[in-house]
Amino acid sequence: MRLVRYSDYGRGIMPLGQTDGYTLSLIGELPAPVIKASGGRIEIATTDTGKDLLPEHQWGRKIKFPRLAKDKKTVVFDVELLLPDEDVEGLEELSGTLEYLTADASRAVDLGIMDFKVGAKGGKLGTVIRSIEKDPWQKNAAMLSLRLNLRPEVLESAEFFAQDGTKLDVSKRGCEAIAGTTTLKFSIKGKLPPKGRIVLNVFEGLKKNEIPFKLTDISLTGQSLR
Repeated sequence: MRLVRYSDYGRGIMPLGQTDGYTLSLIGELPAPVIKASGGRIEIATTDTGKDLLPEHQWGRKIKFPRLAKDKKTVVFDVELLLPDEDVEGLEELSGTLEYLTADASRAVDLGIMDFKVGAKGGKLGTVIRSIEKDPWQKNAAMLSLRLNLRPEVLESAEFFAQDGTKLDVSKRGCEAIAGTTTLKFSIKGKLPPKGRIVLNVFEGLKKNEIPFKLTDISLTGQSLR
């Protein structure tokens, strides 16, 4: 929970590094494990004194960057609201909608044997190796950037193999997406072989779903007032 009643950017007064306002973090459980919690919106935010705390503009009512727990079923998200008056004890109602993605299945896409060097192309999905550098966080590891013609949520995982079939020890380090193209960064432990194979596991039948949420009679910190 974040509640900042006074800030002054010009004077360098920024409690918690933010302007004045009220943010409440919530934890919810989805019906089943999902691929991604993609967003949502706040629809009602009323205090126990009857005041509406919904932000004026639609952008401010969006739920931004919800996070899935490791079980892929529990979701953590923040709601950003207007600053409540000092006589407010809690919220009479806080409700809205969460958005999440599911898929019908996944399939393996083998990109074939390719050179592990900058500019090398895989056999499918517009795959190109953009860069190979030393991993600054791991000793004896390479950082490989791979560009794909895929949205990031479509990719479940990636596996790297040496030309002889030995599986490489790889961990994902980052992701950037622009207009349907995704660049992924992978840390590869040990010596990077000159050639190898990449297998991408991609989701099929991706669907966008919505589920409502509603809390009533809660304190400003999210506890029940009943």
